[in-house]
Amino acid sequence: MSCVAAPNPKMLHDRLGHPHLSNLKKMFSELSSIQTLECESCQLGKHVRSTFPKRSQSKCTSIFSVIHSNIWGPSRVSSFGFRYFVTFIDEYSRCTWVYLMKDHSELLSIFTSFLNEIKNQFGQVIKILRSDNAKEYFSSTFSNVLSSHGILH
Repeated sequence: MSCVAAPNPKMLHDRLGHPHLSNLKKMFSELSSIQTLECESCQLGKHVRSTFPKRSQSKCTSIFSVIHSNIWGPSRVSSFGFRYFVTFIDEYSRCTWVYLMKDHSELLSIFTSFLNEIKNQFGQVIKILRSDNAKEYFSSTFSNVLSSHGILH
């Protein structure tokens, strides 16, 4: 008495790295009667992705109209007592300002200083501030400063 196991075509296809059906038929003569092999992974692999636009459709048309900000920290290692930093990035020019902070609560005074620097040095006003959802950006005092200067958050 002998035991013969018929190979499962889908299982063979998967385990051998998704070869074409004609190659499977060459390796396993028992599969010569199969006409098609349905494999979702192979079908998805043949799909063509749409291309990314060469230039983003940014609504930013002048310097300091949109500023991106982020707070990073605390760092495991402090440098002269500074364990945090905040960045301000102008969307139009990609110019970046980095301010070191000893505590994340210094954001309000640093932002006020940055706001004054933009007004005095460049004669510009910030129109929109984009930030992550850090709680420091949503304090009532920070929101009051933004609204008093007409800055959208």
